[in-house]
Amino acid sequence: MRRLLSSPRRRRRLIRLSILALLVTATALLGVFFRNTGRSFDTPLRNEPASVYVAPKSVPTSAAAIRAARATAYEFVRTAVRREDVADSWLITHPSLKAGYTKAQWAAGTIPVIPYPADLRLLRYTVAYSYENTLGLSVSVRAKRPATDHSMVFGIELTKVGQGARKHWLVSQWTPMGLPGNGQLSAGLGSGPAADPDQKGALSTIWLAVPALILAGIIAVPIAVLGGGWYRGRRAQRAYLAERGLQSRR
Repeated sequence: MRRLLSSPRRRRRLIRLSILALLVTATALLGVFFRNTGRSFDTPLRNEPASVYVAPKSVPTSAAAIRAARATAYEFVRTAVRREDVADSWLITHPSLKAGYTKAQWAAGTIPVIPYPADLRLLRYTVAYSYENTLGLSVSVRAKRPATDHSMVFGIELTKVGQGARKHWLVSQWTPMGLPGNGQLSAGLGSGPAADPDQKGALSTIWLAVPALILAGIIAVPIAVLGGGWYRGRRAQRAYLAERGLQSRR
């Protein structure tokens, strides 16, 4: 290695080759660390008939059916929402709402229902929509402790199950909709828009600088080593030539 670096010409060539190799490596690393990570949100084209949403046809609900639905909603608020006799709400809850829960878990209060200290004497119901075997109600709920809890509007959806005289209502949804008089949080009785699981937070510029600093170190260290060797070689060559010049004069 010393023989290789003893020649100034070889050292200059080695420095140039090293710089060229580092530039190629830096370009490759930049392509790896800072490649385009954008995600296209364009809907891919498909050669299939368009899927068109058809709104369910509204069906008038009889006064008796509405009374029965309100009675079920009242019991649901009493048992599930107020957490009084929670186990009793199991029988009036639709399977779609209690999916994934055992009866024991439900009785212990582990339920997908937002609790609220509702005053049962002040419940107010409004029919939001009525489809075949489906009824949506807006329920205005006031708290038993108005000084500490705000009044709320909840959406409750009931589904009719059973046959003939055994038909009855079961609660399939219970969703907060907002504050009375301040608008609703959602247009219907469904939940609000969920967060996109693919959406990621902005990457801090500090983390973008880390690869750049590492890359700069990879480039700077070899250049410093080779440059130091070249400088020492040049100084030794000058000293040698100066010494020879003195000897020749003698």
